[in-house]
Amino acid sequence: MKSLKFLAVSLLAGLAVAGCNSISGHRGGSRGFDYAEMSSLTGAYHKELNTLNITVKGDKSQRRAVECHIRNLTRSINSAFAGLRSEWRTEMLRECSVNAALINDGTFIVSNCLPAAIGNQDETAYVIAHVMAHSLLEHDNERATRILKEPISAAGGLSDFKTSVYLRSPDNFARFSNALGLIIDPAHNEPYTEAQERDADAIALKIMATSGYNPSAILVFWHNANRNPDMRAEAFARLHPHSDSYLKEISAGLEGLVQVYRTSRKDYGRVPQCQF
Repeated sequence: MKSLKFLAVSLLAGLAVAGCNSISGHRGGSRGFDYAEMSSLTGAYHKELNTLNITVKGDKSQRRAVECHIRNLTRSINSAFAGLRSEWRTEMLRECSVNAALINDGTFIVSNCLPAAIGNQDETAYVIAHVMAHSLLEHDNERATRILKEPISAAGGLSDFKTSVYLRSPDNFARFSNALGLIIDPAHNEPYTEAQERDADAIALKIMATSGYNPSAILVFWHNANRNPDMRAEAFARLHPHSDSYLKEISAGLEGLVQVYRTSRKDYGRVPQCQF
């Protein structure tokens, strides 16, 4: 119990140091929007997403698997994050690949066959936890701030900025999708920075371990994502670059997290079963 409590506290401390505005609700650093503003922007985006008929109900077993992973990853560490939901609206993209994003209006968007494309529940959980970590660290806010700075300024400020009108341009829609970590058009791909990837992985692996998922799955996932075309992870890999040298560093630091993972399963009964 002590080890898990310590991990929850360390996770929260790490977010505070990073200036995670999703928790505090305040602006800071390169994040130009507060939580309410990002919710408004992503709400308009979600409406446009539905207007374009890009999402579907999806395969029932695929949806159930994704929602199962989301519940497992959030509920076991929910007390560590004041603003972390345990329930999300889940929508599926009309395409089969490794693609996922979490947007502030409460929607988790994933490819129509994410679990099937990956084939392993620990690796699937890694993708979902990694997306959660990007959102918790407000990397979507940073990227949205960067791409919207000029058009918002030209409109005279956010209160006068017509988000829905802006998103009706295919190029603008693709850019904003990319800011949220969702790949609609690879031509507008702008990869996360190495620092963002390191920070997101650090949190994602801790979330996995406390939830009973093997954090070592990150190594298998990236080996396959970088080399196996059948996994359909090319776009995800371009947006989330992981070099071999970086993965060697990750591997060297996994021992402690693997022990937390084993404790979570043995002592606390956290044994995910999300394959339907």
